[in-house]
Amino acid sequence: VHVVRDPRGVVNSLLKVGRRARQKGLRPAPQTASLRGAIEYTRKCVEAGFAAAAKMPQRIHTLVYERLVSAPEQESRMLCAFLGLEWSDQMMRPSAHRLPGEWALTVGSDEVWYTPEEYRRDPETRSVETWRDDLTRLQQAAIANAFGDMREYERLGYTLEASSGARLINSITDFLVSLPYQIRHGAASTLRSVRH
Repeated sequence: VHVVRDPRGVVNSLLKVGRRARQKGLRPAPQTASLRGAIEYTRKCVEAGFAAAAKMPQRIHTLVYERLVSAPEQESRMLCAFLGLEWSDQMMRPSAHRLPGEWALTVGSDEVWYTPEEYRRDPETRSVETWRDDLTRLQQAAIANAFGDMREYERLGYTLEASSGARLINSITDFLVSLPYQIRHGAASTLRSVRH
């Protein structure tokens, strides 16, 4: 099962985890520590999922997160049919059940990833677009730019238009990251030409 969510929502959630870790005096996981780390991690994960779905479409079910929370019964019924499982209306009320792995992802992780209340939350659409308020416009543009070339998102109904501002920021960032190499390489070229 490949769960796909708007990458701005995914990155926003990862950054929230990083902030919670810092507030608790903990070192955040690399994919939660910075915008770049969250983007790179998310892209790596969705690329793997999309590649698997392309190679084995009969074995991979792509589940769109926003559809799941807005139409949980319909989406969970389709997922159960794909998996060959019997659907139950208890799936609509996860808050009524203790779930496997709950302790590890809540109390066991110092509640950095989830609080018990968040983990057991019933499907709801309230948090689907919190990224619009939580992320700056520049962050939103940088994320859209990083994922805008992935046509799979478009096919799933997402609009990820990269802005010229985000492209400029990425170009500047790439230049600054490569600057030490360029300086060393340029200095070496200069030394070689002086020797000859």
